[in-house]
Amino acid sequence: MSDAPTHDGDVDRQWHEWARGQLLEPHTDEAAEAALRLLRHGATTPAAMAAARIAARRGTIADLKQLEGERTWIQSVIEDLGRAGAPVDLIARYSARRAEVEAALSPDWRRPATAPAPAPAPQLAAALPGVAEAGGAPPAPPAPPAAPFSLRDLFAENSVLVLASLGAFLLVVATVLFELYGSVGLGGEARVGAVAALNLIFAVAGYLARRRPGLQSVGHIYIALAAVLLPLVGVAAWTFLELGHRGVTVPQAVAITSSACMVVYGVLARRLDLRPYGELAGVAVLLALFSASDWIGGDYWTAAGVAAGPLVYAAWEWIFRARVFADFRWFGHASALVALGAAVRYQPDGWLWTVTLAVLALSYLAAQALAVRRERAWAGEAAAILAASAASGPLGVGGGHFVLPFVVAVPLIVLSRQPELLGRYGEMYRPHVAHLHLAVVCGLGLATWAYALGEERSLAVGLWIAFALYSADFYAEASALTGYTLRAALVLALAATGRALDLGAWTAAVAALGLLAYAVPYTRESMAPLRRHDSLFFYGALVVVVANLAGSVVATGHWQIAAALAISAVGFGAAAEFGAVRYSPLAARGLFSLAWFAGVDAAGAQGWRGPFDAVLALVYVMAAQVRSLARHQVASASRRWFVHGGAAISLALCFTGSPDELWWRLAAALAVIAVAYWWLVLTRDEPELPWLAWSSAAGGAASVAMAVIPDRWQGAAVAGVAVALTGGWYAVRQVLSRKRLPTAGFIVLTVLAAAGIDLAMREALPTWPQATAFLLAAGLLAAWSLLASEAPLPEWRPYQRAAASFLGVIATLIACGVLQLNSGLFGLVAIALAAAHAEWSVRGRTEVERWYAAVITVAAAPALYLWPYAHEPAALVAVELVVIAALVAATAVRSGRWYGAYPAVLALVPALRVAFVAAGVTDDRVIENGFAVLAWVAGFAGLGLRTRFPNRWAWSVEAAAASIAVVTLTAMAGNNDPDAAGIALLAFAPLVYTSAMQDRLRWAIPFAPAAAFIGAAILLASRSADTILYAAALGVVGLATWVLGRAAFAFLGRHPVVDMHRYLGLGTLVAAAGSGFFFPTRTGAFSLGAALAAFALLVNGLVFWLDSDTYKFRAGRYAAIVATCTAAFFGARFVDMRPWELIGPGIGLVLVGILLRQDAQLRVDMWLRRACVAFGLLLVMGWAAAQTLQGDVWWLVVLLVEGALTVAISVGLRSSTMLAAGGLALAFASLRAMLLIAAAGYLFIAFAAVAIVLLVLATALALGRERYASGMRAQFSHWD
Repeated sequence: MSDAPTHDGDVDRQWHEWARGQLLEPHTDEAAEAALRLLRHGATTPAAMAAARIAARRGTIADLKQLEGERTWIQSVIEDLGRAGAPVDLIARYSARRAEVEAALSPDWRRPATAPAPAPAPQLAAALPGVAEAGGAPPAPPAPPAAPFSLRDLFAENSVLVLASLGAFLLVVATVLFELYGSVGLGGEARVGAVAALNLIFAVAGYLARRRPGLQSVGHIYIALAAVLLPLVGVAAWTFLELGHRGVTVPQAVAITSSACMVVYGVLARRLDLRPYGELAGVAVLLALFSASDWIGGDYWTAAGVAAGPLVYAAWEWIFRARVFADFRWFGHASALVALGAAVRYQPDGWLWTVTLAVLALSYLAAQALAVRRERAWAGEAAAILAASAASGPLGVGGGHFVLPFVVAVPLIVLSRQPELLGRYGEMYRPHVAHLHLAVVCGLGLATWAYALGEERSLAVGLWIAFALYSADFYAEASALTGYTLRAALVLALAATGRALDLGAWTAAVAALGLLAYAVPYTRESMAPLRRHDSLFFYGALVVVVANLAGSVVATGHWQIAAALAISAVGFGAAAEFGAVRYSPLAARGLFSLAWFAGVDAAGAQGWRGPFDAVLALVYVMAAQVRSLARHQVASASRRWFVHGGAAISLALCFTGSPDELWWRLAAALAVIAVAYWWLVLTRDEPELPWLAWSSAAGGAASVAMAVIPDRWQGAAVAGVAVALTGGWYAVRQVLSRKRLPTAGFIVLTVLAAAGIDLAMREALPTWPQATAFLLAAGLLAAWSLLASEAPLPEWRPYQRAAASFLGVIATLIACGVLQLNSGLFGLVAIALAAAHAEWSVRGRTEVERWYAAVITVAAAPALYLWPYAHEPAALVAVELVVIAALVAATAVRSGRWYGAYPAVLALVPALRVAFVAAGVTDDRVIENGFAVLAWVAGFAGLGLRTRFPNRWAWSVEAAAASIAVVTLTAMAGNNDPDAAGIALLAFAPLVYTSAMQDRLRWAIPFAPAAAFIGAAILLASRSADTILYAAALGVVGLATWVLGRAAFAFLGRHPVVDMHRYLGLGTLVAAAGSGFFFPTRTGAFSLGAALAAFALLVNGLVFWLDSDTYKFRAGRYAAIVATCTAAFFGARFVDMRPWELIGPGIGLVLVGILLRQDAQLRVDMWLRRACVAFGLLLVMGWAAAQTLQGDVWWLVVLLVEGALTVAISVGLRSSTMLAAGGLALAFASLRAMLLIAAAGYLFIAFAAVAIVLLVLATALALGRERYASGMRAQFSHWD
């Protein structure tokens, strides 16, 4: 034995158990000893675990690395100790630790242990980091970590239980099968005896097994099975002995069987102290009680008998005081639910429900006497309330029987609030606060039922009784909950009383008295609980009031709504004075407003109610201004919003009278509102007041104009009102100097002028009122541009001037339209306007004005072209359009706006169109060709502009050319002229390419090949060419793009433009080559499509290879390999060998995956290479595997050959992926062969073969797992 210090026996035993848990047999002792040796010399726990696995011949590379790292660390510590001059004994201790680690790394770990060195000096250990923990006596080795969860370990540790359970289950199944199929010739007594004997055997076996050490678990399993089989004995006796024919009923049999089970399960629970048997006993008691009740009282009274269940369970639990019956109280509750479920089957018109609930109440109350549990008393009292309610079924709902639940509630109030009157029993049976509410709910429910049956006053009486009960409860002990119900009952009782007295809509006024009552608690502190959640009750009562207004009408002489709302307003006002209810001032004012509106109707002022209602807003303004009233919240709360709301509602109500007087009503209402708002403007500084004051004044003036002026000139009159109000403001602006008034005035009057324009536009253009309205609006904006006095009006001057000019231009155009000038004369006006605005665009002081003037200048051309009157003379109009285009271009040059060239070029389009009209050309194709030429010339001009102007000028011209070209091509498509469209696109392509190359714009280059391809496609489509030729055209375009890019690379080098050529060309080539896969009908046997697709893939391979050499892109070389091999796909289709078409692409992918392993210039992750090889092999062997699955023997042979070749090649190439794929192919082919054999009728041979193979493999792996694992790992480490 080693002379190392000994360790605690518990730790040694733990490490031995850990070794067994790690399945290190038969070397568990050696593994544990190896771990303990290292731990005794201070090694870490992971190092000890690694040494244990190595000693048990289960070591891995990770274990070796763990020990090597431990040795390296120890060597560094020894070197540090030597440099620090540490004592020799300390260095010797670490040297011994290193020796132990080295010994653990050696093949033979059995060697004499080196004696540990004494502990280092404390001061030196503390001075050297990493050494302090090594000082002193060596610590005890830590306990090994817990083994991870394993199903194998679980089965090994619980194998006896699993086998015993499985055996028992199989015995049960065997017995059942015996009864069903093997015992038909036996008598009923024998079959029952067999079942009973089986049950007895399990019971005796369990009893004997529990007395033997180590078999206790098995004994419990057998006893449990015997307990589960016990009810089957009763079932067997009923079935096999035919007890039903001998006078035994089902309830009797169930009662006897369940009683026996109850006794047996109870005894087992007491003797074994297992709660599950107690649960089974509880179930048996419930079944016995149910069946016995059915046996004694019949099906009708079963529920009454089961209702005694809570008392039965409580008595059992009281007699047999054991832990296993702790859940019997829940069984008692379950029996109550079962009793109720049994009673549900019958209507409540008999005494069953009453008796059941009464028995249930007595049962719970008696159980409470046996064992005090609060829920039992509560359940019993609730059952008593429900029993009293159920008594109304046989007694009848009418006749005042709804008071029975209320009668039960009286003693409950005494028990709840004064339990000390009954001493101990009072506290024992003290009800929950919810019982009173339950009684009230039941009583009110019955009262409602009686009310529905015709007793009109029952509901009101019930509610007043509820109010009385809640009042008594509140008097006995004031609580918030009782206060809630008390207040709710009061309002509902008032409403019910009104309905009982047939007061109709006046019921709402009676209910509103409750709001006055709600304010009473604020006068006395003792009624404070009645104030909680006052907002909820106030607003809830208001809902009740409103609900009772249903059916009332708003008409002359009907004051119900006004009275109810007024009383409610008083209630909320009182609450507001006490500062109680949330938003009560607002509610009071709102209700008062609604009462005002309803009162106006009741007073008979419907025709002019708008002006009368507007007085309310003025009243609110006056109330807020009077100092004595302003101190009250009701008078001042949210004054401004109620003024606004009253004004808005009054204006809306102006529309309810006669239509003939609408404008006069609006004028009167707006006049009153204007007085109110201008009064507020003069006294208060609120942001919305200037806007509302101006709006009311403008609206009133406009309403007068609408009432007086004829319809034709109403728009101009409204615009004139805006101008007149502007003049009035100019006169009084010094007197009414208030913030925001000028800004609000400008915006409101501008909107008014816009409304005038809108009114004028009701008639068809053009008319003089319309021109007048636009001109007045222009004058309004011009005037306000001079009257600007506060921010932001000065900043708006440029916009005002521009808008005034724009409106003036529109007025001029409308006037020309009224005069019906022809295009020639109108052109002169347009040129004059364009010239004036062009000069303004150059000389304008602000950017806004310059932009506006430029836009008007540009708009002159489309205005002239779209002029609706005669284009005479056409030649003059064409010249005028050219003049406007020149004017636009000159303005762009003078102002330096390069984007002005775009509209200048576009202005030539209408000029050319009118020129064709002047020349008498009517052929659409000639016109389209002319516009195409114009687009080409404009584009070419853009190329020339780059020599003298910045590129942006050329971009503008070319953008205009592109716009003309797009429209022209669209027109050609619409007129079915494909040849012209295709030629035009081919002509545009060089222009696009040249422009892009001039500016080195890589993003513009793709448009050139796109135009060329589209042109070619159009030409092909016009001649009904084969579909595959479109892909060929795309490939030609792509190849040309790539070649141009390579030529550009010669003089530009690596440049983004070159990259665009390259990527665009390659992408187009790939798309063209790949299109063959999307036209399978065009790439059949001996077809042009298959030949072109194969050629395209070969060209792709060549281009990718050249691209890889030119641009040093290594991945292109592998793309070339895949593309070249994929050409074989279409080659196979061309020679009609479709089953072999995937071999070419698959071989290409396999080659790529294999070649990438040795490519030092392109590093690819190993798993990507393997995935490439695996996918390639799937393509190569996938078809054969699919056909093999269908049962084709020929393809089965092919798959076997392919799998064998793959395995052979994998050995030469050292590819684990190919080896796995080949093995899978061989395994799949073998399995399919066995299934074919099974299908021929030899299924047992197939299963036997599979079983033998699996057993042999499992045995080989179990016996040689550790022997061959390291060698195979070493061999496969060099494979990819």
